[in-house]
Amino acid sequence: MRAIRSYKLVWGILLIAAAFAAGLSVSPSPPDNAAVLYYQAGSLYNGDSKIERTVADFAEGKTKSSKTIEDALEKNRRAIWLVLDASEVENCDWGLDYSQGSEMRAPSYHPLRQLAILIVADARILAQKGDYRTALTRCISLYRTARHVNDRILISHLVAVALEALANDCVIGIVSEMPEDEELLRWLKAELAKIDAVPLSLGQVLRGERQANLISMSPERLTKALDTSTDKRFKDVIAKSIRDKNEEFFRKNRQYWKNYIGRVTDAFDLPYAKAHSQLNRLAEELPKDPEENPDAVLTALLFGPPMKRICTLSVRSKTHYNAVKAGVEVYIVRARTGRLPDALPSGLPGDLFSGKAFKYEKAGKGFILHCQGKDLDNDTTYSYGFGTSAIFNKVIQQILNARTATLDIITQGPRIHETVVGKRIRRTFSNTAAFMVIDPENARILALNPASKTATYIDIEGPSAEAPKSCFGLVRDILTKFKNNSDRPVQELGQGLIDSVKVVGFRVEGQDVQLTIWADPETTLPMHIEVVRGKSGLVLENFVFDAPVESSQVSMDVPAGFTLKAMDTTD
Repeated sequence: MRAIRSYKLVWGILLIAAAFAAGLSVSPSPPDNAAVLYYQAGSLYNGDSKIERTVADFAEGKTKSSKTIEDALEKNRRAIWLVLDASEVENCDWGLDYSQGSEMRAPSYHPLRQLAILIVADARILAQKGDYRTALTRCISLYRTARHVNDRILISHLVAVALEALANDCVIGIVSEMPEDEELLRWLKAELAKIDAVPLSLGQVLRGERQANLISMSPERLTKALDTSTDKRFKDVIAKSIRDKNEEFFRKNRQYWKNYIGRVTDAFDLPYAKAHSQLNRLAEELPKDPEENPDAVLTALLFGPPMKRICTLSVRSKTHYNAVKAGVEVYIVRARTGRLPDALPSGLPGDLFSGKAFKYEKAGKGFILHCQGKDLDNDTTYSYGFGTSAIFNKVIQQILNARTATLDIITQGPRIHETVVGKRIRRTFSNTAAFMVIDPENARILALNPASKTATYIDIEGPSAEAPKSCFGLVRDILTKFKNNSDRPVQELGQGLIDSVKVVGFRVEGQDVQLTIWADPETTLPMHIEVVRGKSGLVLENFVFDAPVESSQVSMDVPAGFTLKAMDTTD
């Protein structure tokens, strides 16, 4: 069987090369093997690291489309079609030589992953043009490709999980923005049910790892493996066993590995928290010194991968996919009834971290599905937002379009209160009765001291002009750049609580600034804004927009009863 697989791979590559040389269109050979098409698509992939980053940002929904992205799609159009065609083929044999054990050469998955990112970018562009059916079909193709990639080796499973995550995020983005369409949503539900027939399982991966490592636990193969090992104590024990032809050492180590991987496999069938705990105990059993347990030397040094991390990654992937399916069901209800349900329909796939249903929170016209259990490796609880990006856009509009605004600014010093009317600012402080009116257009400040009834004009041209600028104006500047260029990633932070009000959070990060906004999803009014630059930061809260403000509050005229005093310029 090994020779047949090996020849199949070579024969497929030779056929592809011959077709390229002849300048002909290439058909799959054998016609029922998707892997040949994937190999061919990888050989056609055209890209570099800079373009890959640009395309990935757009595919992840962080930026707008651009000519660079459109050009990358056109350059790779033939390769993309090959991947889409391959996803339709049922059988996929990568021609891997499993008899080589853990030394087997895996395919180079980088081109396929980059083509998957291009397919997501293509799907997003199609959705923007209103072709939601074709866009979602692209995502279904990626789900099928992920299952083709999920072979009997661990690296293949990790790549498959990454491809599925791309598809999950893309589906969430499309169904969140598209118009209500029950027929299309039911089609999507049916397509996802077909995907479920071939789960992205770790079972065959664990069986493959078991067999590959048993093959590699031989004196001949270990001689090569020792060249890459760094622990001298373990290396010395293994090297001595090889020199002494100590077959008993290898027999017991192989038996230990079979028992170890068997217990690992059993642990994966447990609920997440129990599985994580059991896998952690198994990892701690592995000796840190060869004399502790000579029978476990090979498992500890060469074949003891971080199984609890793999377990977490698998659960995270399945939970993300479950969120997609649950979200589609919620949108089907909305399409049928005209409104989001008040509670999550029963019987939907749930959060595998907790083994419970997702916690459902409506957020404006969107909703968020919260996990009820934590990722125990990262101490993180995941949330999946549907349609919440629309809330962020409305928050931006509220901030940019406000004719007047009052707000509080919290720094390490005294609390500051600002009233903003147009471009003028009235600024008061919690530790003094003195206040100022700032006129950025004319680069002047009117400083007023009610205690002494004195007024002073201060010119703010030059280096000192930055300090008195409106903090609210700074937020507006950041958001204007984001809106106009959309070259900054937006991170959805999920739902929180501020003063007993439910809020949703968003974060925009630029080259030198980080802006975090927590807003009321119903009113889209910002409740709490954090601005961080370098090591300094400030917080804005207690916003009121478009309330009437007397013109005298921001007048640059000296009030009646105040005496104009020249600014003291002495040191």
